[in-house]
This record gives sequence, structure tokens and C-alpha cells, in this order.
Amino acid sequence: QLFLQAQEISAAFQLWVSGWNQVGRVQHGNVKSCSRAIQKTVRSYRRDPSCLTDLVRCTVVVREVEEVLEWLKALKCQTAVAVGLSAGDKPRGARVSSEDVEMGLRDGGDVYMSITNIKNRYKPSEDTSLSGGYRDLCLCVEVGWTIDETSQCCTFVPVRDWAKTPGLRKHICEIQVLLEEMHGVKKLLHKEYVNFRNIFCE
Repeated sequence: QLFLQAQEISAAFQLWVSGWNQVGRVQHGNVKSCSRAIQKTVRSYRRDPSCLTDLVRCTVVVREVEEVLEWLKALKCQTAVAVGLSAGDKPRGARVSSEDVEMGLRDGGDVYMSITNIKNRYKPSEDTSLSGGYRDLCLCVEVGWTIDETSQCCTFVPVRDWAKTPGLRKHICEIQVLLEEMHGVKKLLHKEYVNFRNIFCE
């Protein structure tokens, strides 16, 4: 079911992010391979595939750290936080209220994403010794959409309408925000990263 959703929404999600993104450039990503998804489920998630949140993913490449902050400010206008999650599932420190869902309406737009997790490897306190100095900002965002059975086109649905939209489908996607220099190194060292990942069974 997760892979069916991922295949259905991946291209639309990539184009949609490219449409609203105003900082840096969006690097489209392929749906995670089935073999890697199974490997990650077994190694990291105790065989629970519902924990997979990066089947659909893209990368926003920026020039400097200041642009990471600029990108986050723009994102804030169109995201809610942990909508629909129980207290035990919410990110640490998250405080969710009805105001989260209304966020962005002041600028004349709707909220289409709910942030479910943020991993900030740019923090000075982040220990990157085990990742070879790799740093990025990684966000998991849940989106909801409907699909036209005739044209197979996806239409994203605002968060506030999720509960009342018949046939709504939801999926958690990943957005990485990466510095240009790190993006170049990442491509060159991918083979070494895979070896490292296998050593630590990640």
C-alpha cells in the first residue's frame, strides 16, 4: 500500500514542491527502491513498514546556511504541525492547536502539509562524527490528495479539509535541505556511504 501511494504521488509532489519553492533549487528524487526499503525496515524499524517516511523524497539545494533559515521561514507559511497525531506520537515539544491548521491563511493561502518530524543536522550540538561530517535539514511532511480516476491526476487537499474529503489519500514525504557543496560531495561519495551504512546495519 505504501509503495502504491508513493508511485502515485511522487511525480506530483516533486512538481508541487518545485512550484512553491523560492529558495535554492529542487532536486527531484526517485521513489526509494523496494530492496532498500525492505533493508531499512528490517535494520532500523523492527520489521514495521509503517515507519518508512522517505519513499517519496526530494532535495532543496541552497548556497549557504542563511538560505536554510530563509527556506524555513517560507515553509512556515504553508505548514501545520503534527495534525492528527496522538500526544504520544507528536514530535518532542510539539504544541498543536487549531491555530496550526489556520497558519498561512493570513497570507491568503491554504495549509497543505503537516510536519511530522524534523531532523536538524546543522545544530552545533549535532554529533556528525559517525556520518563523516554530513549535515542537512530533513523534514517529513504529510500531504493529502485525491485522484481523478479518469485522468489519474492528483489534486492536493488543504489540511483543514482532510477530515471531510471523500476518497482522501495521505502519505508522508521527505524534504532534505542541503548546502550546494555538501550536495556535490554526497553524489561523489555515495558508494562509500552505502558501505558505511552496511557496516552499521542502518
